[in-house]
Amino acid sequence: MNDGNFLLSVTKKFGLEDGTWKEIYSNLEEEVLFSSYQPKEISKEYLFLWSNQEPEEQLEQADRFIETYLEHEVIPQDTYLILFSRVPDLTTESYKKIIKVEENEFCYKKYVCYYTENELKELRSKSEEIFNIDGNFFKSYPEYKKDISFTLLYRMIIKIPLIKRECKIFCVNRKKEVPSVE
Repeated sequence: MNDGNFLLSVTKKFGLEDGTWKEIYSNLEEEVLFSSYQPKEISKEYLFLWSNQEPEEQLEQADRFIETYLEHEVIPQDTYLILFSRVPDLTTESYKKIIKVEENEFCYKKYVCYYTENELKELRSKSEEIFNIDGNFFKSYPEYKKDISFTLLYRMIIKIPLIKRECKIFCVNRKKEVPSVE
């Protein structure tokens, strides 16, 4: 599974608003994946792009894909573009590029979910284990702040606005046992 398909599969494991996924464009040789998510009963649209390019080039690529493949007009206030961008390392220069893309006010809202190769590798190694937790994530992984595999996971929660904040893996199990009356 390429990085883009893996990141989308992780995204789909979160609790999301009810809706429909649609693959718009995919070319594994070019390492490009462009998909959309349309929540039900909400007029918003979320576009996801993964490619092995810098965020600025991804933004240009997204504009081309939107012009070429979307069958409808983009409504700026209701359209979100989430870019999955691999960066060599987290440097000041990387952050400047990310901020430049996210603060670009034209067309739609933009989020850059950046990651390093090492962060992705660590998330891959723990993803099944993480999403199969029964109970509270924080109790299961008390060292989560020191574990690199959770850095990307938290970044995804922050950068992907359609993830429900009460996602089951991060919530406390609130079931209380009711004492029996005899």
